[in-house]
Amino acid sequence: MCEFEIPEDSLCFVDSHHGVYVPIVFFATVKHDALVWMCSDNNKEWVQETLKDGCDSEMGEDYWEAWEMVLDHVQVLDKDTMILYSLYQDSDLWLIPVRSES
Repeated sequence: MCEFEIPEDSLCFVDSHHGVYVPIVFFATVKHDALVWMCSDNNKEWVQETLKDGCDSEMGEDYWEAWEMVLDHVQVLDKDTMILYSLYQDSDLWLIPVRSES
């Protein structure tokens, strides 16, 4: 099994002690204009509604599918530094700087 090594300049954005609520804490904490969505607007709206309702709601069966879509299709842009981050979760949720291919 290959383990991902988290780069030193990564940021632990949401601690694992939040458990199943990591997605909710992420959306409550991140500035929404910093999100870079790489999916359709329909998917974006579905994801936001599903995660807003939480894992204990009627939409709870879709909660983890929606969160997986975020991890795969959302990046975060720090507008102060102009650093683009991808998301990685190993229990904690990390912001990993996106490296440009030179």
